[in-house]
Amino acid sequence: AYLLGWQISEGYENEKYVGITQNDIKTLESVKKCAINVEKQYNVEMNSMSIKKHSNGKANVLHIGSTQYVNLLEKYGYVFGMRSAHKRFPIFIMNMPMENIKIFLRAYFDAEAFMSLKEGVIEISSASEVIIKQLDFLCRLFGINMRLKLKMKMATNGKRIKRPYYIGLISSHSLRIFKKEI
Repeated sequence: AYLLGWQISEGYENEKYVGITQNDIKTLESVKKCAINVEKQYNVEMNSMSIKKHSNGKANVLHIGSTQYVNLLEKYGYVFGMRSAHKRFPIFIMNMPMENIKIFLRAYFDAEAFMSLKEGVIEISSASEVIIKQLDFLCRLFGINMRLKLKMKMATNGKRIKRPYYIGLISSHSLRIFKKEI
């Protein structure tokens, strides 16, 4: 669940490969440990798992090269290679046990959200309307309400093109529940 949270939020993929981008190497090392656990638990070979500097020279990338991992996830309905606006959580994530949903949400929010101390709110954004609605649904399972809104933003990939982004805001009582539950 932790690996998938990072993969869906910060990953890019094709039929043989997953790359997860993050500035903090220690975070990528934690994600890599989860990938090693997936390798053992599901008996799939994660052939290469290297952490290298991104071509932009700023961030780092965990590269996971494994057609067996890709095949495992596809068997359970995961669609590889979707661009941000078309991403969605596969049905098995939506139906996981509550403890696994917590782990998934923790990873996804660690990767994508930020906490505004000034406003007392957690903000998460996605180019995918489906993902933001799925996050809202999963949070509501724990009694966490998200306010949803649409905003024009630029992606962080450097293209400087404004596109619609879907924003989820958690504040007030829901923020306290999030802290306690997730």
